[in-house]
Amino acid sequence: MSGLAEYGTGARYGHAQIIAETLGISVKRIHCLLPDSLKAPYSGPTVASRSTVMGGNAVLVAAKKLRNILAQEAAKIFDCAPDEVKFANDTAYTEKENKSVKFEELATTCHKKGIHLSDSSIYEAPMCDWNEETGLGVAYLDYTFGAIGAVVDVNLQTGYPKVIHVVGAFDCGKAINPLGVFGQAEGAIVQGLGYSLMEEVCVKNGQILNPNLADYFVYTSGEIPQIDTILVEGYPSIHGPFGAKAMGEPPIDIVAPAVIQAIYSAAGVRVKDLPAVPEKILLSKSIST
Repeated sequence: MSGLAEYGTGARYGHAQIIAETLGISVKRIHCLLPDSLKAPYSGPTVASRSTVMGGNAVLVAAKKLRNILAQEAAKIFDCAPDEVKFANDTAYTEKENKSVKFEELATTCHKKGIHLSDSSIYEAPMCDWNEETGLGVAYLDYTFGAIGAVVDVNLQTGYPKVIHVVGAFDCGKAINPLGVFGQAEGAIVQGLGYSLMEEVCVKNGQILNPNLADYFVYTSGEIPQIDTILVEGYPSIHGPFGAKAMGEPPIDIVAPAVIQAIYSAAGVRVKDLPAVPEKILLSKSIST
């Protein structure tokens, strides 16, 4: 159980994978309970792409403690040192003694001895050395690097920009759940396209003029262009679990610059006020000519 909320990022499944990898058991054995503020440990807000990195580290700390307890009991069965015990395929084993025991048997042995197979752990990230007044120092523990390429077709008569193809490459450190990371990246790209070309809160005299989806436009499934995503795993984080880096928000940030540059290359106009709606493109073109 974690206090971090799950609202579609796949963090809970990522946490389950971290536990399964650490204990050498099937991920199907892991059950992630929904957060309950009366029972779950305080985990901070589910923001800033921190669920897998921060929550995953707390999960990793707890799983390692359980692994150590299980290794000590397995070592007694195998008559070996605890650090010689390995875990894989729902089995604890030692290569030196060529002995093994199923995970269920080992857990049952612990329970019969009254050994408590439970842990509540906290992960505290190192403090950053950042000076707000001077703007100097280390602002973040890790940086997620990425690159976006966009192909945009601009109708010079109407000013309508149509995104044809987007390619994104992102340094995710280590993809705990690759399918989830692809989903995060591609969803972020679509959000970035909306930010670039459609989404705008219109306000007049302090009143929002487009408070619903009939007037506030977002990308629909029929408008999403071809998106190709590349995950780069050669540069693991020294802080994230198994080297994972944040991947929630970073892919959004660089979509707009790529799209605006593509519009400039296609139509010769530089839109400096998002979203780049057709009216702004036509107005910029008339000013530039």
